Amino acid sequence: MDNNKYLLSTLVKAKDVLTLLQAKTSVTLHEVMTALNLSKTTAFRLLYSLTELDFLIKHKNRYYLKNYFFATKLEQRINWSAVPILKPLVYKYQLSAYIGIIFQNEIVITQVIPAKQHPDDLDRLG
Repeated sequence: MDNNKYLLSTLVKAKDVLTLLQAKTSVTLHEVMTALNLSKTTAFRLLYSLTELDFLIKHKNRYYLKNYFFATKLEQRINWSAVPILKPLVYKYQLSAYIGIIFQNEIVITQVIPAKQHPDDLDRLG
């Protein structure tokens, strides 16, 4: 792959970051720098760009894969079809609702419908 003159090196590095995150639950900036032998600036820009492009979620100083991107189309449809069913219950009982999938033998929260008095519940995504 390194010999292909048509490959964009930045895309190859971004793919390496995503591959690293598929192997781990989450990573820090320093872990990406060390594992992929990148400068701090390059690692930061890759993580920032992947977060802005909706591939990653940043929570505090850790980065997580935004799992819906790698979920099957069926999982994505089920995930979003549950939201209209849960919204009235959230409003009626003023309790937040969480929707999750099983990913690598763990439950990962993919959707949060926060109650009005609990907007911080969105921090539980990922």
